Amino acid sequence: MDRANGTKLRIVAGAIAAVAAISAAAWTGDAQQRPRGEAAARGARPAVDPEADRHLRAMSQYLAGLRSFRVDADSSLEVVLESGQKLQYLASSRVSVRRPDRLRSERHGALADLTLYYDGDSITLHGRRANLFATADAPRTLDQAIDFARDELDIEAPAADLLMSDVYRTLGAEAASGTYVGTAEVGGVNCHHLAFRGRSGSDWQLWIQEGATPLPMRYVVVSTDVRSQPQFAVDLHDWQTNAAMSDAEFAFEPPPGAQRIEFRRVLEERRAQGQGAPRTR
Repeated sequence: MDRANGTKLRIVAGAIAAVAAISAAAWTGDAQQRPRGEAAARGARPAVDPEADRHLRAMSQYLAGLRSFRVDADSSLEVVLESGQKLQYLASSRVSVRRPDRLRSERHGALADLTLYYDGDSITLHGRRANLFATADAPRTLDQAIDFARDELDIEAPAADLLMSDVYRTLGAEAASGTYVGTAEVGGVNCHHLAFRGRSGSDWQLWIQEGATPLPMRYVVVSTDVRSQPQFAVDLHDWQTNAAMSDAEFAFEPPPGAQRIEFRRVLEERRAQGQGAPRTR
């Protein structure tokens, strides 16, 4: 994906059964919006409220200090049809991270039933319904693997921005402005509510837990440069910080009868048929 183009939405192609089972639905549930850009390279100074900046930085530093964590996520994704009608797809996920080089994401939803494994050497995506899997060599760090999966394999983790080692740099560089909205309750947790306007066609909001554990509890991104401005929202709950995790949790062992397909072949077939990462604009 072209980083200069900022946030994009992906939807399910559906024409190739293997893709529908393994790749098109991806980590997020087929589509994820990520505010990205080249603001830092341009040297622009974002007009961000110091209070919003302080809470974003505190959250980033806290997350970076967690060597391992597990979190449950409930997401909703809006997809805009050619007619202009919006559809909303719901999914639930459990994400496990062990820095610097382990990730497991289990996703359940209407579009797909998938588990992604990253073990520091490779990325494997297993579609449980069809019992199909694809594996690709991957970079050696989680940050690089997330970018590789997004750019080369067309898949994403739920709220992948929040899994990076420096969330402040990832999100802050793209902020044209930021506001501290106030406090609000999310799932029974008192949170600081921040709102940002992006430089590359996306706005986003964060709700960050108050107190000594500034965990993100809700994350919303709106594609402002896409017709009807579709939204991706994820609620994060049941955080387990510094959870004990073994290597086996991140290693994929094909279940009986599992069939392997190739990421590259699937992507080539999709692109040849004009189905590579379809978008809502």
